[in-house]
Parts: sequence; structure tokens; C-alpha cells
Amino acid sequence: MRSHLVLKSALVGGALAFLAASAQAQIGPELLLNGTLDSPGIHESDTVDNWSLVETPGGSVNSATMASFANHTPDDGDPNTTQVGLWNRSFEGLFFGNNMEPVGARLSQVVGGAVPGQLYRARGWSRWETNYSGGQTTLSAGPLVGQPSPTNTFFAMTFLDAGNSPISSVVLDLRTEQSNGAGWLLHTIGGVAPAGTVSIEVAGITENMVPVTGAQSAFFDDFSLRAVPEPTTLGLASVAAMGMLVRRRK
Repeated sequence: MRSHLVLKSALVGGALAFLAASAQAQIGPELLLNGTLDSPGIHESDTVDNWSLVETPGGSVNSATMASFANHTPDDGDPNTTQVGLWNRSFEGLFFGNNMEPVGARLSQVVGGAVPGQLYRARGWSRWETNYSGGQTTLSAGPLVGQPSPTNTFFAMTFLDAGNSPISSVVLDLRTEQSNGAGWLLHTIGGVAPAGTVSIEVAGITENMVPVTGAQSAFFDDFSLRAVPEPTTLGLASVAAMGMLVRRRK
């Protein structure tokens, strides 16, 4: 009896390991280029290979830039490289207009070759400093103290047609997961590419950041986009694994 129990435990463990390996094997390769944002890796530069950085309201306003202290990527050990992330500068509104102007930024990359009907998973990391306006319901300090915070912070995955026009989007309001001073947090969104999808845009977005006081920045880093198996595919793998288990027990 004991030998049968040991064999049963070993077979169940093997089936579970098979399922885990099958699910991992079916996750597609990384589709983003320079998802770590580390190329070319220049501190306080708006240059980031393969990505588009659009700052609001534009002109000379520096609402976001790459910075070494915005990096989340584990150290690669190379002293000749600089690892960076996106530094969203909510305090930039102090330096123009009425000195309490809202600013924003959109970091995005478009990936071609999308397959309609395929499930895709987008990920990215964020960190908010203690006084970031996007993490406050009512502004605690600054020129707009006591007023409702107008700031929005999103991660988005948008399915685009052949004309580069949006078909549909999956948008995550980071305030539902992230909070000020909580450290780095991984965010995940997913969606099935609708009919007509040709490409996918992944974006990190800040809107209407306003000055508060002290440490008030938000940081983005380490984005990812992959095709993943549908739940039905995993279900079939589960059935196959359990079938293998039953056959081996007979």
C-alpha cells in the first residue's frame, strides 16, 4: 500500500510539473524591443531606442526623461553601461505658465505581426514616490493644496488595424493597484486581439501631473509583451496530463 501511495504522489507531482512546463513553453517570445529601456542608457536623456516619448504640453517642458535612479532592471554588472527607467516629473509645472501647470507623458512602442484571435499579455513596473499627485485623492501640498488630484496614470495595450488606427484597448488605471511609497510593483494586462488587428501598441501614460512637494515623481520600467496560451489550451494540457496519470496508474 505504501509503495502505491508513493507512486501516486510521484505521478501527481510529475503531472503538475508537466502542466507548469507546458504553460511556460507555450508563452511566446518577448515581442518588445528594448523592453528594459536601457538602450542607449543615457541619464537625463529623452532618447530611448525603439520607443516613442511624447511629453505634454510639449516644447521645452521636460515632463519625463530617462534616468538612472528610475531603473528597476537588475544590475547587469557591466560598469560601461547605464541602466535607466522613465522618470515622470510631476513638479515640472512649477517652471512655466502660472507655476502650477499640469504636465504629462506617453511612452509607447508599436509591435507588428499581431495575430487576430491570439491572447496577449503586457506587463510593466511602476514606482510612485511619497507625494506623487497620481497617488493622492486630495492634493496634500503645493499650489493646488486641498483640491482634488487631476492626475491619471495608466498602462495600456491597444490593438491597431492596418491603418494604425485603434480597434480596441485594454487600459489599467494604476491607482487601483499602486500607491505612494509602496515600492516597485508589477502590473499585468491582457486581451485577445480582435479581428483586423495588425499591430499592438504598449504604453505607459501620465496625465495632468501637478506639483505637490518633496519626493513626488513616478517611475516606469521593464515592459514586456508576449503571446500567451488561451485558457482552453491549458485545459487541454491538463486533460492530457491527467490522462497520462490514469494510464500510468493502471
